[in-house]
Amino acid sequence: MLALSGEPMYDAGFYALSDISGLELNSGAVGLTEQDGSYRVFVDLDVEKRGNTPLPEGQHIYWLTFHDGMDSFYDEGCIWKMQPESDLDRHGAPGLDAAQLEELQDEIKLVRGWLSRDDFAGTEEIGAGAQLAYLFVRMEQERELAEGQPATLEQLADAAERYLGISDYQPTPEVLDEMCHEEQGGWQLKAMGGLLEGPEPASRFTQVYRQGRDYVVVLWQYRDAQGLVPEYGYFYRMNNIENKDSSWRVVSCDVMAA
Repeated sequence: MLALSGEPMYDAGFYALSDISGLELNSGAVGLTEQDGSYRVFVDLDVEKRGNTPLPEGQHIYWLTFHDGMDSFYDEGCIWKMQPESDLDRHGAPGLDAAQLEELQDEIKLVRGWLSRDDFAGTEEIGAGAQLAYLFVRMEQERELAEGQPATLEQLADAAERYLGISDYQPTPEVLDEMCHEEQGGWQLKAMGGLLEGPEPASRFTQVYRQGRDYVVVLWQYRDAQGLVPEYGYFYRMNNIENKDSSWRVVSCDVMAA
């Protein structure tokens, strides 16, 4: 399961299992399980000594995905992801079914891609350009706007209240001119690629829990390509109770180093 001929090269992160010297196992087993209609491979390791690996000592389950050998940088069968079982794997998200959990995770991906990749105590702290771009993308996702359709200022204000919790939203003329084209009595977002530039390091949702009226979604970003060496945890606070249509509203985000 490890690299067969040297250390694979990755766009983002490093190969965490390139040096397994000193690793001692009490036991190890590989299994296959069905989840949501598809099969997943896992390995159950009881580590006596971690040696030069990032594997923690003790017994842990890891979910695996593998390279298929189609890229010359990767050996066929080499581990691509080897992520430890998390609270989300074991317990799901209390109070949310599978469809609701997927919707919530999709909203977090939109926040990361279009609104902010940093921490914020409230959405009013986020730059005006990012707020505006997020509103357009979010309205298109919710099918309130067709792709490329202009939005009126009234539509933007309504969306800002529902999705960002910002009352009386009014983008400045400077922000509108910078971000949009004016046409047909409304504004159309200019073509742009979001916040992400280049490949993103491995990241994974690990926990979703209720805190008061909000849900907190925990996403860890990793330094390695396999998802074994955590770097930062993002704690996104989301709310779907105060919205009349029960859509998710962004509240805040805290960032914690590993």
